[in-house]
Amino acid sequence: MYYVSTRNARDRRTAAEAIAQGLAADGGLMTPEVFPKLSHNALDTMRDMSYQQRAVYVMGSYLDDFTSSELSSFAAKAYGGSKFDVKEVAPVRQVDGNTYCLELWHGPTCAFKDMALQMLPHLLSASLVKNQEEKTVCILVATSGDTGKAALEGFRDVDRTRILVFYPKDGVSAIQELQMNTQEGGNVGVCSVVGNFDDAQTGVKKLFSDSLETYKQKAQLVSGAEIYKGCAIATSSQDHGDQRIAAAQAADELLSILGVKASFVLYRSGNDVGVSARSLGDVNVQVILEEFGGGGHFTGAGAQIKNVSVADVRRALLRELDDKMEETTDQN
Repeated sequence: MYYVSTRNARDRRTAAEAIAQGLAADGGLMTPEVFPKLSHNALDTMRDMSYQQRAVYVMGSYLDDFTSSELSSFAAKAYGGSKFDVKEVAPVRQVDGNTYCLELWHGPTCAFKDMALQMLPHLLSASLVKNQEEKTVCILVATSGDTGKAALEGFRDVDRTRILVFYPKDGVSAIQELQMNTQEGGNVGVCSVVGNFDDAQTGVKKLFSDSLETYKQKAQLVSGAEIYKGCAIATSSQDHGDQRIAAAQAADELLSILGVKASFVLYRSGNDVGVSARSLGDVNVQVILEEFGGGGHFTGAGAQIKNVSVADVRRALLRELDDKMEETTDQN
């Protein structure tokens, strides 16, 4: 199953890629390309299952990147053991003759957000491995209360993740502040912000803002791009310092051009040439950049080629595209 941006249905990602990426490159949300349908007897099948088993049953229809064994392991870590104070995890209680209540407060922080935030960190950690991503992910959170504690508890000591939560000083309840500031875990951090929640949220957003220089670099790369065999190729022969962020953003943006299946951005970095590549899934950019000593995964890859010119790398890339496109044609 693929996931697509709500703003661009051509931006297709696997489940693992969508989980690791979060928002789409164009700012849209990643949603299933097709929503799976449960069979007529699905409810009867799940009736006698545990909560963990039901979670695996439903998620298996949406997350086909993951095996049933993997999902079962995640569900056991998220909802098993002492995580929730009742074995049913989310029990349904009868209030009166025709009224029932689904209880979502039995998790480690007593917030309904525990239901998602106990599972998400395990999916994210596994997605990094599947995408062959070597970096550690840092989660930044602005909270007005219960989200912060739920996120801290969910990501506590999860491999290859770190989390930092910002909350407004004097803007959360005493128990919420105490919950966050006493959070255990070697990868967690909490900061109070002088001001209200909007101040905390604005501060986090500023951390992700582009500088004017980065924006100019990206615009220059995109405006000078050419299309070759369905691939957008942008180059920058001048050394503007660290252009990795601008190149990666330009590669993402070039995928929104009609008819473009993949994008390659080449930029000067000292005596070397960096390459950032993206694909909608029809072109395996990982295989292409492996020929240049790079790596990544099917729809996103990078390379750093030493002691060459941008022009030399561009010519080599065009030859590689000729070969790969010819191989694809022959296979079809």
